[in-house]
Amino acid sequence: MSIQTAEQVPAPPTTRLSDRSAPPPAPQLPPRPRGRGFRGLLYLALALDIGALLLGVRLLVTAPAAAPPPDRKIAVPHAGSAALWAPLHRWVVQDDGRNKPFETFCRETVRTITGRERFEGIDAVAVVVSWLLLHESRQDRAEAAAKQAGC
Repeated sequence: MSIQTAEQVPAPPTTRLSDRSAPPPAPQLPPRPRGRGFRGLLYLALALDIGALLLGVRLLVTAPAAAPPPDRKIAVPHAGSAALWAPLHRWVVQDDGRNKPFETFCRETVRTITGRERFEGIDAVAVVVSWLLLHESRQDRAEAAAKQAGC
């Protein structure tokens, strides 16, 4: 075993509290304005709340839209020929990550939009196919396609 010797390291000089200088003064910030921004936001929020409340009351109080005349019906091309639509009833489509028959998809879609599974007594598959085939993003093109198809 070897003998270990420790070297004496002098301790750093200690400072007394009385020897320390005073800390530097904190920087002076400009005075803050007195709540104008908060009050403005509060008044804006209050005005938006009142506007939303008035709009909701107006929508609830106004009369519902008039129903279309009973003699007005949509024209779906080939709606009467069930043999034409029979193969489409068995198609399988994916809706919300689930495979389902096209007929079920069509019935659910028509029910969601109109409230009934058959729209004006027409098969849901014929209605949805006509919606899919006649869809146009521009109104003038949609009207021209509907006139051309006799809808």
